[in-house]
Amino acid sequence: MPRDDVVGYYHRYYQPSNIILSLVGDIDRERILSEIVKLYGGVANEGVDRDGSPAEPEQTGPRYGLERGPIEQGHIALGFHVPGILSPEARALEVLAAILSEGRASRLNQYVRDEKGLITRGTATLNAFRDVGFFEVDVETATPAEAQIGVLAELDHIKRFGVTNEAISRAKTRIAQDELHRLETVNGVAEQIAFFEALGDWRKSASYLSDIQKVPAKQVVDTAKKYLTFENLSAFEYIPQSLNGSSSANDYTQAVLEKVAGAVEERKETELPVAAGMPSIDSGVMMDLLGPIQKRSILRGPDVYIVEDHRVPLVSFGIYYPGGRLNESEKNAGITELMLRTALRGTKEFDSAGVARRLENAGADIQVVNEPDFFGYVVEGLSGKTEQALDVLVSVLRQPLFDEPDVEREKVLQLARIKNLRENNYAYPVSLFMGTLFGDHPYGRPAIGTEEIVKKLTAADLQEWFGRNERPVLPLIVIAVDAQGTEILAPITEALTSRDLQPRDAATFRAPDLKREHKEADQSVDRKQTAIVYGFPGVNLASNDRYALTVFAHIVSGLGGRFFDAIREKQGLAYTVSTSNQFFDKGGAVFTYTASSPEKEAEVRAALERQIEKLRKDGVTTDEVRKAVAYSIGEHAIGLQTRHALVLEYARAVYSGAGVESVSKYGDSIRAVTPEQIKSTVVKYLDPESLRVAVVRGSVK
Repeated sequence: MPRDDVVGYYHRYYQPSNIILSLVGDIDRERILSEIVKLYGGVANEGVDRDGSPAEPEQTGPRYGLERGPIEQGHIALGFHVPGILSPEARALEVLAAILSEGRASRLNQYVRDEKGLITRGTATLNAFRDVGFFEVDVETATPAEAQIGVLAELDHIKRFGVTNEAISRAKTRIAQDELHRLETVNGVAEQIAFFEALGDWRKSASYLSDIQKVPAKQVVDTAKKYLTFENLSAFEYIPQSLNGSSSANDYTQAVLEKVAGAVEERKETELPVAAGMPSIDSGVMMDLLGPIQKRSILRGPDVYIVEDHRVPLVSFGIYYPGGRLNESEKNAGITELMLRTALRGTKEFDSAGVARRLENAGADIQVVNEPDFFGYVVEGLSGKTEQALDVLVSVLRQPLFDEPDVEREKVLQLARIKNLRENNYAYPVSLFMGTLFGDHPYGRPAIGTEEIVKKLTAADLQEWFGRNERPVLPLIVIAVDAQGTEILAPITEALTSRDLQPRDAATFRAPDLKREHKEADQSVDRKQTAIVYGFPGVNLASNDRYALTVFAHIVSGLGGRFFDAIREKQGLAYTVSTSNQFFDKGGAVFTYTASSPEKEAEVRAALERQIEKLRKDGVTTDEVRKAVAYSIGEHAIGLQTRHALVLEYARAVYSGAGVESVSKYGDSIRAVTPEQIKSTVVKYLDPESLRVAVVRGSVK
């Protein structure tokens, strides 16, 4: 691609008449408008001649593609041509996607994954542009042909037997949840405004949810019949070398498509009530109405922290227990994760489908939290509709069944997540580094455990772990809600109080023994990329040094950062260079991740070592600290825009001993960091004698 093509493209399309500038947040309107006029007002404007894309060739039969790679499970994509986003069917296709894959009660999750065990993950998405689009279903599976038969049978089931009122209402409620979560962030609001403005008028964003609400069940079924046909299907399989795939479209038709009709099973299901009504959004304009955190105590019950957040009608209810992974050993690593997820599969009151349907019908879902220092759940839902969801949560907390078949089903999904970790070019090298740094301490093991250990865990193991680490332990509750927090707490207060609940002191948990030693680990993979994680023991969340380490990371990392500039921009040695910190209750880590072609491994490492030595010797400049301080404060604020992030951050502050006030005082603590403090912190913690290195080495071909 020659330079002239790039410059020509820029001059053709980057014209003022073709730009939408969307600004959302804590800004001075007049000042920002003045700056916009100064920057853009004098720019010459030429008309933009859009030639558009060529017409899509008509598809008259299934299309099929196959590729094998260094992966451990199959990744399958099924796509169908559909009209653009402005078409009458677009909203129906969004509802159809939600019916298929939004939530545990969706078709793909409840039937194809949980009942039949054909997939370990499934998603359905409408990818629509102005004039063209495609409806895509993606799955992960160990049995590609059987999985696709199961998925296509669910589509056929909808076309033959329709959808229930419960299913379509639940899908619309899930879409409302997703939309409101998007509008929790300034970036989400800005993108929403720009998106609808590009389609004609940003104000149409305010009618999006009402348009979804108007979609009738018949239109969903008719749209599926019209577009989700075999003649309109394109299938692509990305599979491990060991799996068999089809050799052609005809072979695929025989192996998969001809078997779909026989796999369709008519089901009878008693419908459950669904939360009525849909929340309204006030023309996309969000007011920042975030109150201070307040502490409440329940007699013979947990401490409760409440943040009133009136920006959008959502609730996040977090309930946490200390320990979990901190109590795990090499013999049961991953048991906390398995316990949390299996508990959602059934209680004495509700089976797996009942838990999922009652939650999602109430406009809520439960997310598992398995942090290094604590564990639990976060219930997220629509404000004013969470009473039924919290009743389900109480049942999960007090009376989980841990039936052996449910344990085995959940183990399959956890084993798939272990495989996904090994396929991840960032998370896996970092996991290997953490093991090198923390050794046999739980911080050195991934939350999901290892294949060998997870396969051995039994229902009895989970029941015993639950009875020892969750059931008798006094939890911590953190709520972010757009109403008075006591209103949401009142209906379940009785269930959360008991003389049998006892506090558990985090000080009793084992701390890592971080010796001053140099350790390295490496693994070879059949990939064309080498990842290096180069780091040192860091500090815990309550340490004042974490602020200096945070600013340091932003001085060296990212566009314009020292490491990034020296290794990637100037020398072209690596694709990416990023420095991060991990702060736990009993320790931490500071490390730099690089990804490069395998033959440049030695050069990347040598360049990184030179940069660290230079920092230890010369320190940093005042200007570098000023910019990194501003970035650190901004990043922290951006990260806490959602209620989910907020309740987790306060839980970390409580369990680490830093205190809830550390969250609101974060900016002041960062501003106090000086160049001298950065240098002394670098000398103290980036100690060559304590270096830990993990390398996931690609193959040189």
